[in-house]
Amino acid sequence: MEMALPLVTIVGLCYNHDRYVLETLESIREQSYQHLQVILIDDCSKDNSVSIVETWLKYNRLDWTFIRHEVNIGVTRSLNETLELAQGEYYKAIACDDVLMPNFISTMVERFDLLPDEYAMIYSDVQTINENSEVFGSTPFSERGWDTDEKVPSGELFDQLAGWCFIPAAGTFMKTCVLKKLKFNESLIVEDWDLWLRMSKLYLIKGISIAYAKYRIHSASFYQQKSPAYRDHELRSLENHLGYSKIADSRINNFIYKHSILLFMYNGDRALYWLWRRFLIKRTMKNFLHVIIVMFNISYKQKQKWFDRVK
Repeated sequence: MEMALPLVTIVGLCYNHDRYVLETLESIREQSYQHLQVILIDDCSKDNSVSIVETWLKYNRLDWTFIRHEVNIGVTRSLNETLELAQGEYYKAIACDDVLMPNFISTMVERFDLLPDEYAMIYSDVQTINENSEVFGSTPFSERGWDTDEKVPSGELFDQLAGWCFIPAAGTFMKTCVLKKLKFNESLIVEDWDLWLRMSKLYLIKGISIAYAKYRIHSASFYQQKSPAYRDHELRSLENHLGYSKIADSRINNFIYKHSILLFMYNGDRALYWLWRRFLIKRTMKNFLHVIIVMFNISYKQKQKWFDRVK
């Protein structure tokens, strides 16, 4: 007697994605693996996303769950809401401007069957696509020479992840029980890096070299905007994990040192805090001067003009 296929929960996160959402929905519908629970959640889009999704669901006669928010609550709270409803053994979240390859789910389920229980997540490479769904550039993994599974980081990844977030969210596939235990950190707007770090302290992670998803890069995407708030939460994600590993601490402090100045450059609300952290990491007169400048509400542009005059 054949074993029953595990149920997989797919979550589609939509926010002002009316131009791309149909392509995402079709990529879910066309999965070769069909034992799925699909949850769609619109976080109070201001465009036509809701009507497009409703019309598409009705036309295709699909009984997928569709949650419509009347107020915007953000990515992390939305994801935690879907975790309360998730019934699958595995969980896949996708932004409704990205695309899954037809064999994404089937491949990930097959791969998990080959792994020990200690593994909580599998991640794959991704193709990058533009606003017209055209593939461009090289993949993140090929840029690093990760052309075989053996070259892609796997196993205990905390120390490596502390220095840079090399796991593409679009290519991830996780155990639902682990996610329900860890939850998404609702104090952050950047959900993935913090989760990978917390997960890698407790579980093993497997990387595979083939691209099984498409990540869209466009002017309105959250990552591309890289707002001061985004940068602040990215730094906070890392700072929360100081003290776990000496190797990781060194990499986290190096990241804070390099990226804290960007909050000053882009007028971030917490620039003073991060510039002070930068000074504590390397106590130079220049770093202390940056702290003083921000204390007197002098902008980066004003500082540069003043420095130019001095020169």
